[in-house]
Amino acid sequence: MKNRKFLIAAAALLLAAILPIGVFASQSAFSNVEITENTKLYDDPDTLNEGGSGNPIQYMEDYGVGYSSLNDQVIFEDLDFGPNGANKMYISFSFGAEDPTTLAIYIDEKSDTPACTYEIGYTGGWEKTYAEEFAADIIVPGGIHTIIVEFTNSMSGSFSYIRFDEAPVVETETEAETEAPAPIAETAEELPAEPEPAAQTSDILPACIMAAAILGSAVVLLRKRSD
Repeated sequence: MKNRKFLIAAAALLLAAILPIGVFASQSAFSNVEITENTKLYDDPDTLNEGGSGNPIQYMEDYGVGYSSLNDQVIFEDLDFGPNGANKMYISFSFGAEDPTTLAIYIDEKSDTPACTYEIGYTGGWEKTYAEEFAADIIVPGGIHTIIVEFTNSMSGSFSYIRFDEAPVVETETEAETEAPAPIAETAEELPAEPEPAAQTSDILPACIMAAAILGSAVVLLRKRSD
């Protein structure tokens, strides 16, 4: 019975350790990142009639995302840009109106200056079957990031995925390529010779006393022998 309880507790701990890995796993930014029913969406309640026909932005299987309005956002979390980051972004967008729609792209959070923008014209219709890929230059640093796609006018539009191109590897100088400054040569002629230290009285006096003592002992011995 005790062994069974131990096994159950061990299994529970193992699941607790494994499940967060699956839930928070990142997705590569360099393959199509599809919009699904689990994609995070933000709807501006004050702009429902500025592009969304009175409806909030939502996932629609035949469109990707539909009923988008001014200021609405599609948020792609935990995208992995590897060590080098990205230098180009693609969006598969379908649009059925004549006047262009506009988008702003932000990295991690909305700021005053978007990372890049799009202006997209008529593609033939609103469904995914009419979608075209549009590209824009962007600079995304390496690591895990959130990408925010915001609709910036009232013309709406639908899109089903985004994708990025990996930036090239940044070359760094090696130790062999980096030239170190040549050391300054110091010759014997340039450097003044250090004078030998003068003998100090404190070093000479004990030696003199010892020599005198030895000499005195020798004199005494000689006298004893002569006697």
